[in-house]
Amino acid sequence: METKKKNAILESTSFEELLNAEYGERGTETREKFEAEAETFCEAYGNSHLIS
Repeated sequence: METKKKNAILESTSFEELLNAEYGERGTETREKFEAEAETFCEAYGNSHLIS
């Protein structure tokens, strides 16, 4: 992992900042793919109430 990305992850103070550092801002292809997979995971395990 590149140093800049690693530092951004380590310095994150909110979950949103962590997601931005790891997967990019909302609307980017990588972030949209992550969110779709996370939603599918939650629905598969009966935790759809966790998705906002």
